[in-house]
Amino acid sequence: MEEIRKPPRKRKTMRYMQNVIATIILSMVALLSILFCIFLLLRSVTLERQRDEARKKLEAMSASSVYTQDQVDQMVKDNVESAKRDAQSGLRAQIQKSLQDGTSLLSTVRAVFPHSIIVPEENHYAFFDIDEEIEKNPFSAEDFVKEEGKRLQYVGEDAQVQPLTGVDVSQYQGDIDWEKVKNDSIDFAMVRAGLRKMRTGELTEDEKFRVNMDGALNAGLKVGVYFYSSAVNDAEAQEEADYLVGLLSPYHSKISYPVAIDMELPESDNARQVAVSREQFTKNAQI
Repeated sequence: MEEIRKPPRKRKTMRYMQNVIATIILSMVALLSILFCIFLLLRSVTLERQRDEARKKLEAMSASSVYTQDQVDQMVKDNVESAKRDAQSGLRAQIQKSLQDGTSLLSTVRAVFPHSIIVPEENHYAFFDIDEEIEKNPFSAEDFVKEEGKRLQYVGEDAQVQPLTGVDVSQYQGDIDWEKVKNDSIDFAMVRAGLRKMRTGELTEDEKFRVNMDGALNAGLKVGVYFYSSAVNDAEAQEEADYLVGLLSPYHSKISYPVAIDMELPESDNARQVAVSREQFTKNAQI
């Protein structure tokens, strides 16, 4: 069979169209390449600018934050001295205001040392660290008021707090009308059961112990008891405890308030407890 050939004109037209298309494609590729190069150039300029800005910031930080050891030591010393001056000034102002407001010296000192128990003695104050492991009551001095001629009153915000009023009695109160006490809004009584005499060391029952116990209980008051101790060693403390148990035996089931120990500072230089140490006082109470 004979080969069918396309006319020469048509073949030229097709080659021309192919060349045009190829030219367009190459032009587009070249244009995209140019655009990509422009993008890279702009990106490079931006990064260079950011790098310069970062370098300037680092230089500024270095210039303002780098100090010699002597400079650091001096700054620390200056700050410490400044803090001391501020603290002293604030403390002086606090003390001055407290005293001007009529607060007693002892209350003022206690406010300055809130983490210590401060006890006034003859010519000085004794400071005792507060044991932080012991549970503390939530009250503050502002929760209570004492008006002239009236009893201490609770004025705090806790509505669940219902204060009770009690009396501490011994033979020194003489004969007591317990019905009158009950009618005077008294809720409980702490009655002294006995004592060890501070000079002779003799154990003795309070002269009004049984009368006061019977009177308070018959009037419907809650009752607790206490013993006035002047023990000077472990043996005497144990002797006092045993003696008190004997005094309380007739009232064992009727005592609803605490059985307490009353420990006080010696009244004179001749008292038996003058030389007793703090540690021994603590042991006496624990026994």
